[in-house]
Amino acid sequence: MRTIQYLNTVKSRYGLTSDYQLAHKLGLRPSGVSNYRHETSFFNEETAQFIAKLLYIHPAQVIAHANAERAERAGKPEMLKMWLDVAAKFATPEPPQT
Repeated sequence: MRTIQYLNTVKSRYGLTSDYQLAHKLGLRPSGVSNYRHETSFFNEETAQFIAKLLYIHPAQVIAHANAERAERAGKPEMLKMWLDVAAKFATPEPPQT
């Protein structure tokens, strides 16, 4: 999952209608959310842990995805693969659709 997907999931789950509300929920400045959306920055460990708490998922999953995006941006395919493998190990299975 990418940073933008995590942000959108938090917005949806908590009924937030703007990135301003999202920033407030996450304890960030609106410019921080904008930087995440434009992929000029990625979650640090503290923000990743808070996102994971809000979404009831393992923090390592969010941290690994953030590091995968950093590796992708840096053009390091080996690191990208490693971080995606770590994220997969901590992935929360989707509940079955009824």
